[in-house]
Amino acid sequence: YVVPPPSVARPVPVVLLLHGSGERGADNIKQLKHGVARFVSSQAQTAHPCIVIAPQCPEMGWWAGDTLKLAIAAMERVGKANGGDLSRYYVTGLSMGGFGTWSALAMRPDLFAAGLPICGGGDPGTVKSFVAVPVKAFHGAGDRMVLPEKSKMMVEALKAAGGTADYVELPDAGHECWDQ
Repeated sequence: YVVPPPSVARPVPVVLLLHGSGERGADNIKQLKHGVARFVSSQAQTAHPCIVIAPQCPEMGWWAGDTLKLAIAAMERVGKANGGDLSRYYVTGLSMGGFGTWSALAMRPDLFAAGLPICGGGDPGTVKSFVAVPVKAFHGAGDRMVLPEKSKMMVEALKAAGGTADYVELPDAGHECWDQ
């Protein structure tokens, strides 16, 4: 995890960043491949200081069940210990982590101020549990690994349940739309 320097006024937002399936393992390095560097760069931390938690899912694991519970518990522990703003806990993730984002919202709707799933999907039957949490979902129009309909289906279900959800489809992107 990364914490802004002590000179940054507290409290600060806390971001849980869930990686995709290609970054699973036990080296505590592969999960840093996509997106994390942008959150923790000195430029980003100066403009938008936040605590960033980027756990690594085990090799054969998935962002669900005990694995997701442990990631959320780490977020809460690190946030509380380092001046995290309890009203600004956010979850985001890409691909498998996009699915994990939807699952985290369903698992702990009381914790998250917003969710930003990227190239993910989930169970539309869970959206009623997090109808009060705003979501902005991103997907590449040319994604053939996780079809854009997966994100659209979740966004539409959340809207139909009375929630706030936006869907952004990147027309010139495929699965790795997080690069944009």
